[in-house]
Amino acid sequence: MNNINLLPVEYRPKPSFSPQSFFKLFLPVLLVFILLLWVLSVSIDIWETKALIREKEGNIEILQKKLASVDTELNSLLVIENLVKNIEQLEESSVNFTYILDTLEEATPVGVELTSFNIREMVISIQAEGENLSVISTFLDNLYNWEFGGRPALSGLNYSNDKYFFSVQIEGWRVSP
Repeated sequence: MNNINLLPVEYRPKPSFSPQSFFKLFLPVLLVFILLLWVLSVSIDIWETKALIREKEGNIEILQKKLASVDTELNSLLVIENLVKNIEQLEESSVNFTYILDTLEEATPVGVELTSFNIREMVISIQAEGENLSVISTFLDNLYNWEFGGRPALSGLNYSNDKYFFSVQIEGWRVSP
């Protein structure tokens, strides 16, 4: 039950300052103030965190763009690397026509003149003219012992105007000696 003071103001007792009344009034105000400070602090932290997240997302987007360009460059480099490997393989396995023609010239005896030379699908076709059958036979023997191997076969022989015209096919020859 509450006491109601009906005395006029001038006769009423003056409120006295007591620690108990101070705490009764100040403690809830202090608690509300601390709670408001805490809410403000948390709000600021949330705002700063969101700002950091936005900044990091922007950095992630920039890094993703850079990564995409790096991936593109990497793919280009891989394509170039594959091309270089293919070129190196082709260089290693390609036919050195100069060397083949030089060794073919060494295998050609005096009296035989080459008129045509062709390589198609690992078959060498040679057309030539010879002074006599003896030099043609020597040429075929030289081709049989040729360092590129293969099986030379005389595929045509004609005689006209004091010369023999003949064709030789060499199958199964090796790309390198």
